[in-house]
Amino acid sequence: MPDEIHPYYSVIRNLQIPSNPNYDKRPFLLMSDLPVTNGDNGFTDTTDLERRSQKKDIMIVLGTSGSGKTRTLIELLCKKYGFYFTSLVKENLGSCDLLMMIDHLFPKLKSSLVQNDAYAIRFSKCLLFARIYILHYILETYGEISPYNWAILQLCPTVFFNSDIFEEITLEFRKVPEQYFDENFRKLIREILFLVNQKRLPVILDEAQELIDRFYNKFSSTTKEDETRSLYSVVIRTFTFSGTCVIPSGTGLTIKSVLRLTGSHVLKGSTWKNEELIIIKNGFDSVEKKIMQDQM
Repeated sequence: MPDEIHPYYSVIRNLQIPSNPNYDKRPFLLMSDLPVTNGDNGFTDTTDLERRSQKKDIMIVLGTSGSGKTRTLIELLCKKYGFYFTSLVKENLGSCDLLMMIDHLFPKLKSSLVQNDAYAIRFSKCLLFARIYILHYILETYGEISPYNWAILQLCPTVFFNSDIFEEITLEFRKVPEQYFDENFRKLIREILFLVNQKRLPVILDEAQELIDRFYNKFSSTTKEDETRSLYSVVIRTFTFSGTCVIPSGTGLTIKSVLRLTGSHVLKGSTWKNEELIIIKNGFDSVEKKIMQDQM
């Protein structure tokens, strides 16, 4: 908020724009006027994104800085039940669970790609399972939580609890045997989909370019023995289940990085279609123009 002597102090105060949970004197336009119910349109027409999220294993969201990628994806989660992860949380929304995983990985990585894969895959499973478990528990125990309220809980966990509940429960699941995940992942996803009447749960990975830059060449490729992969590839691979639609997004993502690092079991070069790519327009008018830009 501006100082009280500011000529428009009263006008700005009456706008009722949400404040940043971490900096309560800063307005947070990203949270303003989000669609509370599925009937609300919000600022962005997410109809096509909603439709695709219920049909695809993966969609890639690209766009220039400030084009509205994060806002669009948050509006999607206000209408469809899903999960929001982000690699940058210092002044942004979201849980610190993914960043916590990155911090834990750093001292654990070895020269053995196989060992690195196993450690990162297990931690990634804990991340996703914590979200799945909490949503399933809420729906089973309390009967209902709207997509909007579930999205807000993920975006601002410390506002509702004294600590980051997703971070804490992720750490608890690190103590659980691998067999437990294998037995319950698909079971809980199926039950959630039935309870919320959806075909898929969008799993958003915002600021995904950070995972491409982290621990590059520390993980193995599942398709080419002579190549290595980044943490991004491991997370995408682990988050891809029957009943999920993984949605990486980020300003630094390019077509080349998407095709090379996402994984052929998800995106096959021979069957790649532009409909798996969403461009949030701000300087690019089409998928074709974005591809040309990446090749320059």
